[in-house]
Amino acid sequence: MYMEARGRMMKKSMASVKPAYLRHASAEAVRELKWEDVHSFLFSWMHDFTAVVRVLMVSERQLCKLVFAMLDPSSQQTKVFEDILKESKFTLFLTFVEEVARSHHRPEALLVGLLDLVRGLENLRRDIDDVFKGCTEILKDIVKTHNLIITNVRRAFWELAKNVETRKSDVPNDGGKDRNASFVVNYMGMLLRDYPDAMDLAFTTQYSTDRRVSTAPESLPRAVNGMMDALVTNLEERASNGYSDPILAHIFLMNNYRHVLVRLKECDGLSNCLGDAFVLEWRKKVDQNMRNYLKKSWEKVLALLSREGLSSGRNVSKDAASRVRLFNSAFEDTYRQQLRWVILEDQLRDTVRLAIINMLVPAYHSFINSYGGIIDENVHPSKRVVKYTTDALQNMVRDMFQGGQSRPLPPE
Repeated sequence: MYMEARGRMMKKSMASVKPAYLRHASAEAVRELKWEDVHSFLFSWMHDFTAVVRVLMVSERQLCKLVFAMLDPSSQQTKVFEDILKESKFTLFLTFVEEVARSHHRPEALLVGLLDLVRGLENLRRDIDDVFKGCTEILKDIVKTHNLIITNVRRAFWELAKNVETRKSDVPNDGGKDRNASFVVNYMGMLLRDYPDAMDLAFTTQYSTDRRVSTAPESLPRAVNGMMDALVTNLEERASNGYSDPILAHIFLMNNYRHVLVRLKECDGLSNCLGDAFVLEWRKKVDQNMRNYLKKSWEKVLALLSREGLSSGRNVSKDAASRVRLFNSAFEDTYRQQLRWVILEDQLRDTVRLAIINMLVPAYHSFINSYGGIIDENVHPSKRVVKYTTDALQNMVRDMFQGGQSRPLPPE
C-alpha cells in the first residue's frame, strides 16, 4: 500500500512539471517533430530531470529512511525506494531522450543536442550515484540510456563526416572561400570550445553497466582528424571536377587549406586536438598547390624569354622581337584571365605575387637589357615591341588576386 501510494504521489509530482515531451516519446513522434521543437524539449527535459533527481528523488529517499528506519539491513529500505520508483514510472523520463538519440535528424543538429545531454548527465553523475545507490535496476536503466546517447553521438559525428565528404555544391568562380570548408572548421571549433569534456567522453571512454571505464575503439583526436580527412576528400574532388581550368583549382585548394589554418589560430580546442602534425601537413598542401599553380601558370610564360635557339647576327633582332611579342601576349592573357581570381589571406596573396615577380622579372630584365636596344632600334614609339618596364610588370602582378579591375594594357 505504502509503495503504491508514494509511487502515485511521485508520478503526480513529476507530472506537475508538465513534461510535454513525454507525449512524443516514440520513434515516430520524434521523427515527425521539427528539430527546433526537439531541441527545446531536450532543454526542458534536462532541466526537469535535474530537478527530479536533486529534489524529488532525494526527498523521497530521505522519507523512506525515516519511515522504514527500523528495517535492517538498510538494503531493505533501498528495495522499498526502488519499488516506489518503478511504481512512479520514473524510467519513462528516459524513453524520450533514447528516442531522440536513435533519431535521424540532421547530424550537425542532433550532435549538439546529444552533447548537451552528455554534459548535463555528467554534471548529475554524482547526484545519480548517491540518490540511486543500491538501486541496481534503475542505475542499469540510466547507464543504458547514457551509453545509448554516447553511441549515437559517435554515429551522428560519422554521419556528418560522410555528409562533409560527399557534399555537392558549386565551387566559387573566383577560387575563393568554400562554404563546406568554412562550415567544418567553424562547427568543429564550436564543438571543441563548447563541449570539450563531452566530446572527449564520447570518443575516449565508454561505460559498462557497473560504471567501469574502458577504452573506446577510437580517440577524440583520431575522430577530429577523420572529419578533416573527409573535408580534404571533398575539396580535392570538387576542385578536380568543378573547374575546367586546373590552374584555378590550385587557387581554390590553396585558399581553403590556408583558410582552415588561419581559423585554427582562433580555435584553441580544435588546434590542440589536431596537433602540430596536422598543421605541418596542411601547410605542405598549401605550398604544393602554390608550386603547382606557379608551374602550370607561369613557367610557360617564362619559357618564352629563353635565349635557347636565338639566331645570331642580323636575325637576332627579329627573333628576339618575336619572343618579346609572344611574352607580352602570354603575360597579358594570363593577367586578364586571373585578375578576377582571389587569394583571400593577405600573407598568402603577397607570397604568391612575390613568387610570380621573382620568376618573371629577373628573366625579363635580363632579356630586355640584352636585346631591348636592338629590338626597338629606329622604331616609332607607337610600334615599340618592348611594352613594359620591369616596374610596370611588378605593378600589374601586384594588382592580381583581389577580384578587381585590370590596369589598362598598352596598345598593341
